[in-house]
Amino acid sequence: RKYAEKPEFTWQWDVIRKYPKQFEAYFNDHFGCRNGLIRMKTSLTVRYLDAVSSPQVMKGKKGWLFYTGDEVLENCCYANVPFANKQLAQWQRSLEEKQEWFAKEGIRFLLVIVPNKHTIYAEYLPSWISRVGEKSRLDQFVEHMKANSEVEIVDLREVLFPAKQRCRLYHRSDTHWNDYGAFIAYQEIMLRLSRWFPGAKPIPESEFIRKKEIGLGGDLAMMLGQEHSIEEERWTMTPKTKRHGRKVPPGKTLLTLRPWKEDKKPLAFGSPFGQISRAVFVGDSMMFSLAPFILQHFGRLVIVFEVTIDRELIALERPDVV
Repeated sequence: RKYAEKPEFTWQWDVIRKYPKQFEAYFNDHFGCRNGLIRMKTSLTVRYLDAVSSPQVMKGKKGWLFYTGDEVLENCCYANVPFANKQLAQWQRSLEEKQEWFAKEGIRFLLVIVPNKHTIYAEYLPSWISRVGEKSRLDQFVEHMKANSEVEIVDLREVLFPAKQRCRLYHRSDTHWNDYGAFIAYQEIMLRLSRWFPGAKPIPESEFIRKKEIGLGGDLAMMLGQEHSIEEERWTMTPKTKRHGRKVPPGKTLLTLRPWKEDKKPLAFGSPFGQISRAVFVGDSMMFSLAPFILQHFGRLVIVFEVTIDRELIALERPDVV
């Protein structure tokens, strides 16, 4: 959050009445050695009390950290309140309505399910967390859609579970996958897209150099103020030959389509050798590691960091696939 600013003092009664609380907030944010003391406290808490200082971070086994916000445990991994049939039917209807609209516009639609770290590395969750029920909500949803709908779905769990035997796919101190995890996802997505666009084949792993680098801790370590104390092993994937995809200006029309939040502005990429002319990817921050691999295949690729699909944006971009 933004630090409290120093309040201005005047002899007006309303200012005098509010000034003590405002100054206390300012002092609490700016007193000497504040950040160092906070880091020292959280370091002692993590190292010697085997605990964490943020309600949004959970300490797992062997130094793994997990995010606890957004009901991730309840929704993705260990749900004790399964979906009702009515809820599954609502999901199905919503996705089929999108697919029908896209089909009328000549647009392909692919739903990609990106599992979180809790799902792929459940063995590192704290021992006090136990599985409830045979199926998660995600299991329910995928099974229901495969049995009742023609919406194309890529469930990345199917390729990530086998791949984790070869190399770690997610960061220990971050909510996101590493480059290798994103690469495995990229290959599966492009294999599915190549059914519609035969020229868009994924680049094989042999064309990359996989390397382990030691760096600062990730976003979960930052939530604890321990990004400098907790090291992260980062697996990188460097292409052996030059790639032609690059970041391009999104365009004034897209940027003025609505008042975007600064950290939610759409990104655009393009490649002169893209096998698919235009695409829109709607997703979250997992896209940052995925984009460097996938952008090579598109003449124009727009990434939108949202949870909804904006029909006005789709009409503007006229993509071949969403």
